[in-house]
Amino acid sequence: MSIYIAGLNGKIVKSIIERNKAVFVQRVFYLGFIAVPASFVNSFLDFLNKRLAISFKKRLTNYFHESYLKEMTFYQLGNIDSRITNPDQRLTADI
Repeated sequence: MSIYIAGLNGKIVKSIIERNKAVFVQRVFYLGFIAVPASFVNSFLDFLNKRLAISFKKRLTNYFHESYLKEMTFYQLGNIDSRITNPDQRLTADI
């Protein structure tokens, strides 16, 4: 849609350079006719992209909790065992 609208804008500029008022007005109205659905489509695609990113982050977080934080293993490692330094940074690097 964006590429099509950019091409239409180029045609509008061409009609301005050619000083053709009738074609200019016709293309501006056509741009207005196309711009409304195009803005809806672009906004909806942006919404779906962000929703997909949130879903991916949520699934990754759930996997992290199920795999690494099961039965408070990470908490016990951080508070009981002092042989491993910075367990939180190591775990983050592993993820």
